[in-house]
Amino acid sequence: MSTNRALWMEIGLELDRAGGVALDVEPAGALTPQWHELLTEYKVAPLSEDARFAAAREAKQLKGAPLPEVEAVFKAICGSALELCGEAFAHYRQLSTQKPKLFAHAKAAAAQHRYDEYAPGAYVLRCPKCGAPRLQRELKCEFCGADIK
Repeated sequence: MSTNRALWMEIGLELDRAGGVALDVEPAGALTPQWHELLTEYKVAPLSEDARFAAAREAKQLKGAPLPEVEAVFKAICGSALELCGEAFAHYRQLSTQKPKLFAHAKAAAAQHRYDEYAPGAYVLRCPKCGAPRLQRELKCEFCGADIK
């Protein structure tokens, strides 16, 4: 393996480590001990507390260290490899502002197995008067008192 390729791999691994530590910062813009240690390691001065949270709010970050600090750390890691730094920073920005997709896994599983093609095996009896579901074995609505048939 050439020394240039080994250097690129080393830079990539270090960017990955720094990005992981930065993304673990909760809430967005906070200063965790791990992130503070990384800032010290790369001789990047942390922003003031007000500036940290303002930067995170301005960038609409949902998690992670503030973008100006992350960019400074990435530049310190990359040195002259600015193209790699730019790509890593753009990826970090995307991950730190990305809204969580709560039901993405369930939707993917449903689409894969096509549960919507099967007819349901049972149905819920509803009150003809108020539309409430039947809650017990009795055929009387607990909400309005009407007969459920």
